[in-house]
Amino acid sequence: PNTLSQHDALPIYLRWRSGATIGVGGGYIWTFMGLDQDEGLYPLVNGNRLRNRWRQPCYTHPDVPKVMANTAREMLASVPGTEVDFLIARVGDNWEVFGCSDCMSPIKLADGALLAPKAATSGEDPLFLSTRNYIMLNKFAEEMVKDHPDLKIHTHAYIFAAEPPKVKLHPAIVPHFAAYPTKDERHPILNQPTERGAIWGKRFRQWSEEQNVQF
Repeated sequence: PNTLSQHDALPIYLRWRSGATIGVGGGYIWTFMGLDQDEGLYPLVNGNRLRNRWRQPCYTHPDVPKVMANTAREMLASVPGTEVDFLIARVGDNWEVFGCSDCMSPIKLADGALLAPKAATSGEDPLFLSTRNYIMLNKFAEEMVKDHPDLKIHTHAYIFAAEPPKVKLHPAIVPHFAAYPTKDERHPILNQPTERGAIWGKRFRQWSEEQNVQF
């Protein structure tokens, strides 16, 4: 069966099959999960698991990266003989995240330190939520390179995920730095004249210093 048609991605899928693009994808739930998975894969919001394409999935459920990878494999298998350079897997276009105890538990980092949440919202604590996001995305990349070692996973370093995470990205992941919202778009990212805008230059430099990326 065509999994993508269940995800309302059929027009993109058909253009892709016709050779119009070399990569395709979208939001985690929108493109790679849909709304018919076990409820535990969806975010806990005000005590309820919310099935919503625009939200982020439960980042700590072990089946989330596996379900996403299974859908991605179906997408790639649908175009045999076509050289696909990358898939796009990104956060939903909003700041809404999750609230389960596993997702909000401290993260043990590579050096043994613990990264604890400072707030329950991504606007107040983008570092913790960004790190959770990239941990999950790393697992998705690990699944995909098993069968497609040269495939790249493009993603958006956007909204809360623009904050450089405290984990190293999988080599297959290619982040696209999206400086939004900047305070003053008339000035370059590295030369913002306000305190609010200056955070984007700081993040830009951090990405280049802490991760093996090229923007």
